[in-house]
Amino acid sequence: MKRILAIVLAALMLLALFGCGSSTSKAQSAAKSAPKEATPQDAVKEMVAAYKTGDLKKFYAAFSDGKNPFGESKDTSDTPLSSKDDTSAADFLRIMSQKLTITLAEVKTSETTASATAKITNADFASVMSDMLTYAFSNIGKETSDAEDQAMFMQLMKKKLDLGETKNFEIPLTFKKSGGKWTIDGSEALGNALTGGLSGASSALESATK
Repeated sequence: MKRILAIVLAALMLLALFGCGSSTSKAQSAAKSAPKEATPQDAVKEMVAAYKTGDLKKFYAAFSDGKNPFGESKDTSDTPLSSKDDTSAADFLRIMSQKLTITLAEVKTSETTASATAKITNADFASVMSDMLTYAFSNIGKETSDAEDQAMFMQLMKKKLDLGETKNFEIPLTFKKSGGKWTIDGSEALGNALTGGLSGASSALESATK
């Protein structure tokens, strides 16, 4: 049983990367067009674009107060990201977001805050954790490395994409405006939707094994 949990937890390491900020920074320069009035919709579009391209810096910059999509501090000392981890996290984002679409309804804005209902469609990744358990049971008595376990996790996610199954989420979103830029307030519901239900499934699994 301990070996099974070890394999599943190794797979969860990639999900942990999603919940941490990148520790690397790169100088960027870009020509700026004429300024226009920013909107909450712009914040969502920029976040989704960064998500789909695996641009960690822009992705995390889309969220308020230096936090991650789950509304937690993204700079966690117990899970620092190395350059290698940054690459893994970027790959994870690109796979996770291939079928992601977000539309906003009932947008209400004030000078510095906004709220909306987000209708989110994503690939249904919730069953990946049960698939990982099946993989773990089939490897009882075998020595598989963390790299092999994580590779299997990514492979299972790609298979879910190939199946074309999607899941719909409807959640409340709130925003903050500072310096003329809107950012998104993270939450468990948003993080779960952005991971296609995988976050909720992994949390349930962790609770069941405590």
